[in-house]
Amino acid sequence: MDGLIKYSVVIPVFQAKEYIYASIVRVVQAMDSTNEPYEIILTDDQSTDGTWETLHAIKEQFAQVRIVRLNHNVGQTPATMAGARQAKGALVVTLDDDLQHPPEEIPKLIAAYNSNDVDVVFGDPENRHHPNKQHPMLVAVGRFLFHYVYMRRYRKLNFFTTFRLFKVELLSTNGGNWSHLFFIWQLNPARAMHIPTVHKARQQGASNHTALRLIRHFSPFLWYFSLRTIWVLQALLMVTAVAFFVNQYKAQDIDLSEALKQGRWILVLALIAILAKVIIRAVLKKMEHADLSVTEGKNERI
Repeated sequence: MDGLIKYSVVIPVFQAKEYIYASIVRVVQAMDSTNEPYEIILTDDQSTDGTWETLHAIKEQFAQVRIVRLNHNVGQTPATMAGARQAKGALVVTLDDDLQHPPEEIPKLIAAYNSNDVDVVFGDPENRHHPNKQHPMLVAVGRFLFHYVYMRRYRKLNFFTTFRLFKVELLSTNGGNWSHLFFIWQLNPARAMHIPTVHKARQQGASNHTALRLIRHFSPFLWYFSLRTIWVLQALLMVTAVAFFVNQYKAQDIDLSEALKQGRWILVLALIAILAKVIIRAVLKKMEHADLSVTEGKNERI
């Protein structure tokens, strides 16, 4: 960590050639108002519209800007993580490249962090502006599963916002090598908070969130909590199996082999659960060690 830098602002960028410059100008103005040393890390997720060349030009103009490019397309959240791993600051701020979370709101996150003993501050939009939101059913299902099924103890926190500030240490102490930001929030809810922030309608460009990209975005979370669900199901199967065999053995006065035969459906379910765990663990291990290698843009002039 560079002791001279306090904040690392990480912005994943994809197909943003037409508007990324305007976004960065406003981020620079917002961060200059903090009177603290900072850097801006722009992570290009293998854009094909000339964004990478535009980022080089931005880097030439703003000394605070660093640019990195993923060696292959990975999606918004892993791209954010890849940029966060490059952070030299003690605190990381993440936001999108499209100005829906106005950069002028960043000082609010900083003020909340400085006024509270927490590790994470989420910027929770008071009113979301997605007039042309795509795939509302996928988003609604994802929110329901996350807030009310899998993460009820965190349900008062808006984990889905991309606007947040957190200690850089969380990337190693809580997340390890996970390539998805869902996994760095394995902490005591008391160490996290959210504050209301402004959310604007998209000013330029079109959303890149296709149905496939949304599924890929939420897939690590779904795989991870599917594993937790199977653990619960296995425990229930064990209790059911013991109760079934004891009941069959006592009530019908049959031998153990006959009881096992009658209860083979429980054994089949148990084997399926074991196999599912093996598969999910393999998938999660692959995600954990996902290739987030980047190429950092140098100072050559475009």
